[in-house]
Amino acid sequence: MSEDQLSGKMTGEVVNVGDVETFKNDFTKRTLVINVGGKWPQEIKFSLIKDRCELADGLSEGDEVTLSYNIRGNQYKDKWYVDLECWKLEEGQKKKEEPVEDDEKLPF
Repeated sequence: MSEDQLSGKMTGEVVNVGDVETFKNDFTKRTLVINVGGKWPQEIKFSLIKDRCELADGLSEGDEVTLSYNIRGNQYKDKWYVDLECWKLEEGQKKKEEPVEDDEKLPF
């Protein structure tokens, strides 16, 4: 199987940025969920591992991002697991903040 089949790139809108979790031996992991939109929108979960956890710092719900990822699979206790491991993150448009009206400036 070629390396091209085990990697990809995806663009979507941030749905959730998880907290950094720390495990044995100072292993760190963070999840990032994006909505890829389209005719049948899908919310896809990616993992950020070790020093890549900081790639999601500053992201907010609604921000547009493009992720480069590798597909990882493993077996544990007769079950198989698949993970999408993000290794590069490019920020697109930030979510637009709604303007807050100042009651003092209103003429009535």
